[in-house]
Amino acid sequence: MFDTAFHLGQSHPGHWHQNLGGVAANVACHLQRFSDASVSFAGLFGDDDAAQWIQSELNQCGLQLMPNQPLQAASPSYTAIHQQDGAVIAGLSDMVLYRQMDADWAQKAAQFGKASSIWVVDTNMSGAALQILGEMKGQSSLYIVAVSPAKMQPVVQNIQHIDGLICNLAEARELLGQQSVNVADAARALNQLGLAHAIITDGANPCVSSKTDEELQSAQPNPIDSSAHLTGAGDAFAAAFLHSYFMAHPQNCQFALSHAVNCATLALQQPQTCPALSWQDIREFQASNE
Repeated sequence: MFDTAFHLGQSHPGHWHQNLGGVAANVACHLQRFSDASVSFAGLFGDDDAAQWIQSELNQCGLQLMPNQPLQAASPSYTAIHQQDGAVIAGLSDMVLYRQMDADWAQKAAQFGKASSIWVVDTNMSGAALQILGEMKGQSSLYIVAVSPAKMQPVVQNIQHIDGLICNLAEARELLGQQSVNVADAARALNQLGLAHAIITDGANPCVSSKTDEELQSAQPNPIDSSAHLTGAGDAFAAAFLHSYFMAHPQNCQFALSHAVNCATLALQQPQTCPALSWQDIREFQASNE
């Protein structure tokens, strides 16, 4: 993060720190911390020191890890450069390892997670791998948490297998091929494609559209400190929505959306990209803002 105002082409004083990351890993860690339910994680790991550190961090969160042989590749990483106000100037992704999330890996992952009632997948995998997961999910619900507009093609190819999508408006527009659609119309359009739930964020203004409910649900955003660190807030939002909807307040989209907004706001106040928040923390924060 820069310590001074950013000027293109100039050197700047700043500071950096390293956190556990990755959308799927962050969501899994949050879900594990929210309850005593068993949460499993299926991923790939490189053969470097970073992989050992990542696995140690995931184990400390209490996740059950899918057995894997280390692959001869660097562990995936994402480097974000932030302005003083927390806004991302640029991000560099080294995701070569994800290319090995192929159909064979997906079959193993599906077997590993067959006892789970909810599968949460990010878009860092191929369309072929997502297709296998969709075809093998059985009675499990498959929810996708988007990573970026550039990685929406696997969702487009497998929309018929997906129960719910959590994404931002830019990602929804990319999926729909409609660059001017507003958030409400985008959510309804995704329902028409077959999604049971479309949860879309537009800045700090999220909404959720349910295929079985004619009313579009929305939530009022909380005030956000201008110096907030934005990376990871979306992962906290996704995890809180899923936990609330499937466990804390089953089938209540409005409650789930409210919890998600409060969790994201609380996460923004922490220096880590995946802060150790409990469900009680979120409930207390929500009560203090009512």
